[in-house]
Amino acid sequence: MIMAIILIGPQGSGKTTLAKFIVKKFLSKGFNPCVIKLIDYTIFHHAYLRALSKLSNGSDSSILFSKLFPLYALQHIMGLLISYIKFTILRLVSRCVFMVEDEGFIFKEILDLYFIAYVTGSLRSRFNLRLIRGVLALILALGGKILGRNAVIIYVSAPYDVLKVRYIIDNRGIEPKPYVDFQDVAYRLIINKFYYKTIQVNTANGVDYSSFITQVIKAIGE
Repeated sequence: MIMAIILIGPQGSGKTTLAKFIVKKFLSKGFNPCVIKLIDYTIFHHAYLRALSKLSNGSDSSILFSKLFPLYALQHIMGLLISYIKFTILRLVSRCVFMVEDEGFIFKEILDLYFIAYVTGSLRSRFNLRLIRGVLALILALGGKILGRNAVIIYVSAPYDVLKVRYIIDNRGIEPKPYVDFQDVAYRLIINKFYYKTIQVNTANGVDYSSFITQVIKAIGE
C-alpha cells in the first residue's frame, strides 16, 4: 500500500521546499515517489474565488463570508471529497511506494472552513461549538483511517514575522496573523491527538537537511 507523507503548515513556511528535498533523496535511493496536489486547485476553484471577489465589491470580508457561508461550505466539502477520490485512485493505480503531498491534504480544507465559519459567527450563532468540534474530530479520524497508520505528517512552521518577510520577498499576499495563529493551534492538535507518525520542523533559522531526512526515514521505518 502506498505510504502518504503529508506536509502541513502555513503558506511560506517551507513545505514545498522540504517536499522537493524528500523527493530528491528518495529518487537518489532508487525509489520513485509520487508528488501530488490533493487539494482541488482546479480552474473551477479559481473561477469560484474570482466570482466571490467580484461579489464582495469592496465590502467588509466578514459580512461577505457570513452571507456566502453556504457557498464556502459547499466549496470546501467538494474539495474534501475530491481530495479523498484523488488519493483513493492514486492508491489503487499508482506503482509508487511513497506519495508526497505539500498542500495539507484534507487538514487544510477542514481548517479553512472552520476558521471562516467561526470568525463570521456562523458557527457561534447557528451551531453548538461542542458538536462542531466533535464532527471535525470525526472527519479527521476518518482521514486518518483513509491515510492509514503508516502516514507521516510533517508540521512545518515559522514565526509570523519570518513568514511576513517571505511573503514580501515572494511578492505574495500576506495571510492574516489570526488565521496563521489558528492554523498553528489546530495543526498542533492534529499531531498531538491523532495516531499519525509526526515530525515537527521550524524553518525560522533554516533547516538541517541531514537531520530532517534522517527523521523522515526513521518515521517511515517505524
